Amino acid sequence: MHTDTLVSRTAAIANDAGFSFAPKQWPLNLEQMRCLFEKLAEDDDYRALFMADLGAAFAQLPGAPAVPAGLVAGGCFRPNNLASKEALRGVRDRVVTIALAGNPMIPKMLEV
Repeated sequence: MHTDTLVSRTAAIANDAGFSFAPKQWPLNLEQMRCLFEKLAEDDDYRALFMADLGAAFAQLPGAPAVPAGLVAGGCFRPNNLASKEALRGVRDRVVTIALAGNPMIPKMLEV
């Protein structure tokens, strides 16, 4: 399995009961996710920008991805306070593993 992106490789999956569902679609690829966590774990200016202007912060990521809908102001995944740089350093390597496992709660890892 190629791990450059976290988007699905199949259109839909059906289970034994006949229910069909689409696999999880991630708004960031692995390079963008790693860059985001690196910047949030190391760069005070980027951390301030992330909290003040998500559009400008995401524009600094490789490929300038759009801001995911859940992170916009008032979105359910928008952190009120960022976790410390030390805390983010401790989880940044686990984020990829969690993302590949399909956990939809990654953005809350950014919050204290």
